[in-house]
Amino acid sequence: MGHFDTDFGAVLSGGGTGCGFDAAGQFGPSFGTLIQTLASGAERRTSTRPPVRRYELQRSQITDNQQAWQRTLSFFLQTGGGLHSFLIRDPSDFSTYADHKTNPADLPATPVSSPSPALAAAGLSIGDTVQLLKFYNQDPTSVMPPHTRVITKPIPDTLLVYFGQGSGPRTEGVDYTVDWTRGQITLLVDPGPNAIYADCLFWTPVRFGESIDDWLQADVGRGDVEAGLRNLEMIEVLEGVEGPEILPTGGLENVQLTGTVQIGLNSARTWVVDPISTGLNLILPDADIHEGSIMDQMPQALGGPYFVILNRGSDPFDVTSPGIGVIRTIAPDEMWSFFLSGSDGSTNRTWISGK
Repeated sequence: MGHFDTDFGAVLSGGGTGCGFDAAGQFGPSFGTLIQTLASGAERRTSTRPPVRRYELQRSQITDNQQAWQRTLSFFLQTGGGLHSFLIRDPSDFSTYADHKTNPADLPATPVSSPSPALAAAGLSIGDTVQLLKFYNQDPTSVMPPHTRVITKPIPDTLLVYFGQGSGPRTEGVDYTVDWTRGQITLLVDPGPNAIYADCLFWTPVRFGESIDDWLQADVGRGDVEAGLRNLEMIEVLEGVEGPEILPTGGLENVQLTGTVQIGLNSARTWVVDPISTGLNLILPDADIHEGSIMDQMPQALGGPYFVILNRGSDPFDVTSPGIGVIRTIAPDEMWSFFLSGSDGSTNRTWISGK
């Protein structure tokens, strides 16, 4: 996999200056949100994919710099336009630390007191593999689901791995090995009753956007390539996220709740419920991923909301989930949305509710 070098505005390949592209540009996350406005004016909002980052690197003058054009053209041909991905370092987010930029290798090699949230809980043993992750805005009091980023391209010599909070960093090749192409740690020793923590810098895999894939357009004047080359559009490539997709949303179900009702993944997304008495409940699909579970057969992306449930009756009822119990008791005239929370690929996912 090719790369730009270590910085956002670095040359396409080969290093050096005069590449014809400025470090300046535009970048930021892009979200896939499906917004449905009902006749009443109420909205149903559903995330259809995890967020991806988009970049646009501004081109500068490359007139009279044939080396720059040759490097540019060669790199485009190597990537096949948008066919092959390559690596850049996002200028705003390239570290697992909360400030998005601290290099763990620059910190004193002393025991840490508060590393990033644990990658895996206690209970692992020799040979187990742990995926590198970055956690955003972990707030135990928030009703919003946390966001987790799968890191597949850690930068060598920046990774620090800890067995337990407050311990010193472990040694690669002695305590663990790293698959640098997948961002996975394999344990060589038993970590005992300790959770696994890690911090690192990381690359962002990207591809060229459709505008460049359609036509790499440049202007020629007096025999030299001039500054008509368009800006470079790049889109993050999601790796390590194995195809979970939110099912098409829509549909409304009016239910007079007389007993226990099971909601399926293919069920309506909006439920208007009229319970005839107390002690009744709706059961959400099993959120956990394990053999035989619906989430194992039909993996769903984290986030949502997947269901919006409104109580139009005069009695409360419970919304429950297998293995979890009551997620939310919905009082008369209350409406709650239900999201999937946890880590992608984890076997410990759950439903949470929010307004």
